Amino acid sequence: MVKFIYDFMQSGKSAAGVGSFAFNKAAGRNSKAISKYRIKRFERYGEIPPAVYRDLCEEGIISSPFMPKDKSIYGLLDVLWNSLKRDGKTNEGAECLRKHILLSIHPELRPRQLNEKRARRKKP
Repeated sequence: MVKFIYDFMQSGKSAAGVGSFAFNKAAGRNSKAISKYRIKRFERYGEIPPAVYRDLCEEGIISSPFMPKDKSIYGLLDVLWNSLKRDGKTNEGAECLRKHILLSIHPELRPRQLNEKRARRKKP
């Protein structure tokens, strides 16, 4: 499970928020709207709740709160990728969130681990 989405779902249960959403009242309010059905769908099938898209739209990271046809984490990554260059400006929030999610899914892409792999290689 992606920690970003898990923190979002847990931030509605805490007064101060959790993880990336600490002291974010809008995220707490939006995460309270997630039903038990949506939580189970995320845990079983990886389906992102619509409240995540609503919160990202309120934060200004994406332009539209509507869910894509692909409701998985990769659908969210596509939405973030498509919102990178909006109005001729680079959307730094979307880029940072996209990198954070990608590194949580694929930890082998972290620079430190790549350097460790290179160091273990035998030199000719």
